[in-house]
Amino acid sequence: MTLTHQIIKTIFTFILFIFDSFTLLLTKIFSKKTLVGQTLAINLGALGDNIIFLNSVLQLEKGEKISVLIDQNSKEIFNNKALDDYYYINRKKYIQNIFYRFRINIFFSRYKFNKVITARGSRNGIYEDSIIRFIGGEKIALQSDYNANSLISLKLIDKFVYHKIIRYDLYKNIHELQRMNVLINQTFHNTSKFKILNLNPYFNKILLKRRIKEKYFVLNIGAGKPFRKWDVNKYILLGNKLENQLGITPVYCGLDEDSIRIQKSVIKISKNSLNLCGKTSIDDLINIINFSELTISNDSAGAHISIMLSKKTICIKSNFDKNRFLPYPVHLVNSNIKTLSNKNIQDISIDKVLSEI
Repeated sequence: MTLTHQIIKTIFTFILFIFDSFTLLLTKIFSKKTLVGQTLAINLGALGDNIIFLNSVLQLEKGEKISVLIDQNSKEIFNNKALDDYYYINRKKYIQNIFYRFRINIFFSRYKFNKVITARGSRNGIYEDSIIRFIGGEKIALQSDYNANSLISLKLIDKFVYHKIIRYDLYKNIHELQRMNVLINQTFHNTSKFKILNLNPYFNKILLKRRIKEKYFVLNIGAGKPFRKWDVNKYILLGNKLENQLGITPVYCGLDEDSIRIQKSVIKISKNSLNLCGKTSIDDLINIINFSELTISNDSAGAHISIMLSKKTICIKSNFDKNRFLPYPVHLVNSNIKTLSNKNIQDISIDKVLSEI
């Protein structure tokens, strides 16, 4: 993060912090809290974050009850009777619409839990750190890192927001799954060692019937940021080559914007290829990945879903956030999972990907 970016982020953080403080004062006067009990875990990250989060929550010991608060884009994966209550908000709207933010904060000011934890660590007073101020209970978070925040905002806001900041070895616990393991063990006084679960039984209703009849492989060409996206022309060349070599159908997954990238690409997909970009729900994506022969994906939710379904997976990524999300720690994965990374993702060749298949 550049100095200019840090300054802008700090100013924006403090503006929201002051606005929320006035709202908080109103709730102290007019709101009465309902005791819910148990623990509330908050993760307002993207779908990939919440796949890892789900994997962690499912490894709680029996008798440890937990509710979760997530972004609405991840609600489909938590809609399962195996979990206790879940709440969701629109995290983008929470930042962009001050009236929506006010309503959400007022709503959660009515509840008190035994403990409230933020699964992604203390951030910058904008997402988890904001909403947690309004929820009753002992507030716990991992210390923040990766230069995600300005030092000033962290030093000040953490003291006002949290009862406990968990300090830990950042270098021994690089991956997000390891960090959630530390957080949950500290919260519940456990000594559990998390692993990568096979989520096939958890998603059994989604997986009752395959949605594509022919044999196929998945090319997940989308990602949250442009620098995480491998060149679409390389994906298409790869897809066409594999179709010829394996005799099975390439299925392209992603968002609407990725479908446009395919339409504008210099290289064209084969006539047998399926372009499902922008046409799949999360349930569809889980089903399609589960019944595929292989998933090749950018650093995005598709890779995590494939790994958690124990499918053969190749992830293509830049060195950004190296080892935080992908690759997973070596002792947790099998030979079916490969990660190809480079400082510049576009320097990864098609031949390099083919050599891993």
